[in-house]
Amino acid sequence: MTTSKNQAIVFICASVCGKDGLISHSELAELKSCMWEYLEIPEQEFDIAMDAFFNSSEEVDFYVSQITSDEDRIKVLKIAEKSASVDGLDVRENIGFQRLKLIWDCM
Repeated sequence: MTTSKNQAIVFICASVCGKDGLISHSELAELKSCMWEYLEIPEQEFDIAMDAFFNSSEEVDFYVSQITSDEDRIKVLKIAEKSASVDGLDVRENIGFQRLKLIWDCM
């Protein structure tokens, strides 16, 4: 499967937001806003990536391994934490977020 860096970033952040079993409307709106703010990912590209996320059978580790620069990793962590926290950071979302930090050995 071929995946762009932007798509991988959307998948990772959506995965953290969905660790509690649901991506809320507020999380989705914040995720979309952050994707533009931090990475200038246009709304249409974001929507296509989210559709692909919901239809994907890949594990998040597949996408995590595609983000190789520390600069991108820090942005992903900021976006994931901000988006997942918008409706209260569930313990499962926090575990997913902390796992990312451990994998990337960031922050």
